[in-house]
Parts: sequence; C-alpha cells; structure tokens
Amino acid sequence: MNIKTVYVTSKGVFWDKSEADKKVNRAKYYGSRPGDPVTYERVRESFVLVDDDLVFSLSKVEVK
Repeated sequence: MNIKTVYVTSKGVFWDKSEADKKVNRAKYYGSRPGDPVTYERVRESFVLVDDDLVFSLSKVEVK
C-alpha cells in the first residue's frame, strides 16, 4: 500500500499533472461581459491510497 497524489478537475481525475493542466480537461469560466478574458478552472490535488488494483480516496478530517 502507498499514498499517491492525483489531480482533480471537473472533467476527471488524473495521475499526471500535465494531463490535468490541458485546457481540454478543465472547465472554461467566461467573464460577465463580452470581451472579458476566458479563464480555466484550477487543478486541485487530492491524495489516494493505492493497494494493487484498488484505489481509495483520502480526505482530511478533524478529530476532537
């Protein structure tokens, strides 16, 4: 078992950051007025636990 980083966009989850950074794999955000520049969503990092063929998502929790 090991922990790996994955990269998340609205269009999927990717092992490789360069693949997630491609414009085709990110949503476009249009400005509120015509002529405003188009921006793309940011790529988010997430962590997964990998065990052979199984992949489990890890999330941050607060324990009191």
